[in-house]
Amino acid sequence: MTDEELREAVAERIDPERCKVWLTKVNGHRLEFVFSIGAEQLKPVDTLLRDRDFILMGQCVDDSVVESLRPFFDRYMETAECSDAPSLF
Repeated sequence: MTDEELREAVAERIDPERCKVWLTKVNGHRLEFVFSIGAEQLKPVDTLLRDRDFILMGQCVDDSVVESLRPFFDRYMETAECSDAPSLF
């Protein structure tokens, strides 16, 4: 699964006016932005899903939505391409 495919899966499952979700790559003690979807919210940031190398973060995302994203996140983690994921700026 590519960055764009994961981004599309997230976009299909959230309300971008009410939620924000973004993917970051862990690089040592830094987080590198990969992509984001949705409008900034005045709410705390939650770690939705985490892997050794990536963190899917969000604001105002329901637990049911997080669970619907889990298979896509897991598939993304299994993809060799994700280890060298370029940023989608």
